[in-house]
Amino acid sequence: MSTQEWGVLSEALRILSPALGGWAIFLLRQILGQLRTLNGRVTKIEVWQANHDAQDKERFESIHREIDQLRILRSYEGGHA
Repeated sequence: MSTQEWGVLSEALRILSPALGGWAIFLLRQILGQLRTLNGRVTKIEVWQANHDAQDKERFESIHREIDQLRILRSYEGGHA
């Protein structure tokens, strides 16, 4: 590029920079808003998952206790039959 072309480009960027800066700030704010929304959703999902895992663990433990009790009962009945 010639010196004159660089001068024109430099002048154009100087004129456009406030508008481009404002546009960039607008876009960054939009992105930040979306990230906040997504973060809130992810947090809710993580809490739900943790609660669901705890509930599953309780259910499986309960089922295992019942199975153990049935095995004991069955072995007791089998031993006396």
